[in-house]
This record gives sequence, C-alpha cells and structure tokens, in this order.
Amino acid sequence: MQQLRISVQDDPIWAERIAGCTRIGPTRSSLHLAVFVEPYLSLLLAGTKSIESRFSQNPVAPFQLILPGDLVLLKRAGAEIAAIAQVANVKYLKRNDKSWKDLRPTYQKQLCATDDDFWNRVSGAWFASLIWFDHVRRLPAIECEKQDRRGWVVLKQATEQMALEWQ
Repeated sequence: MQQLRISVQDDPIWAERIAGCTRIGPTRSSLHLAVFVEPYLSLLLAGTKSIESRFSQNPVAPFQLILPGDLVLLKRAGAEIAAIAQVANVKYLKRNDKSWKDLRPTYQKQLCATDDDFWNRVSGAWFASLIWFDHVRRLPAIECEKQDRRGWVVLKQATEQMALEWQ
C-alpha cells in the first residue's frame, strides 16, 4: 500500500481516491486486485479494450462484489502491478438471463474478444461480470507477491460501519 500511495502522491485526485478506500473505518469504495494476461492488459491500457470481463462457473469475485467507484489494481500475470483504474459501471449476468445469448454480439468488440478461442474458453461459465472503467492510470511497477491462482481478489471491502477502537 505504501508503494501505491507514493506512486500517486503527485496527483491529488488519485491520492484522495486511494486514501478513501484504504483508510481504517468506513469507506465508500472497495479496493480490488485483478490479474490480467496479455494482450488484454495492454489493450486496456491503450484504450482499445473498453470493458473488462470475468467469467466463472461459480459466483466468485468480482461477481456482485464490485461497484461503481471501486478501485482496481491491474496486475500482469506473474509480474507486477502496472496500473490502477476506477470503476464506472458494472453489469452482472447469469447464464439463464435472457441477455446471456447477446453477450458476444453485443460486447465482443469492446472486450477485444472477436475470436472463437476466447468464447470457447468461457463457454462453460455460468456467471459473468462486465466492468467499465472511467479512469485508468499507469503506475511505476509495484511488486506484488500474490501466489495463488485467483484472477480477482477483494483487498478491502467497502463498509459503512464504523470501526470500534479498543482501549
């Protein structure tokens, strides 16, 4: 977290966003870590990819755990955190939703997923999270010692509850 705070200290808006979701006590925004394989991270950073998607067989993060205003650290698979983004909008879909059949024709260009390989890989999914970002900022490489295989981790969940201080 300290490396993250230092990397945005020159930008008061990003410094406040990060402080706002990492402080002790109630926060309005959650902080997430998303692992990306190439070319999807580069496409997102270049602005070519405008929607991030996560498909799963079970309702796991980020499904119903990410909201507009949340912050997402963007990490290269097997490497460092490369950027941070703020969530603008989210759409959750279940396979039995009427809109599931329209996923590919509606979103494939924005997802940069026009080939059959992508859709074959996610064909067994029952849940989908579509995430739009409104602000993306590249960061100097921040080391992250994540060892497990999860592609999405909620680092700090937003809460309206006040923290109790023990004396």
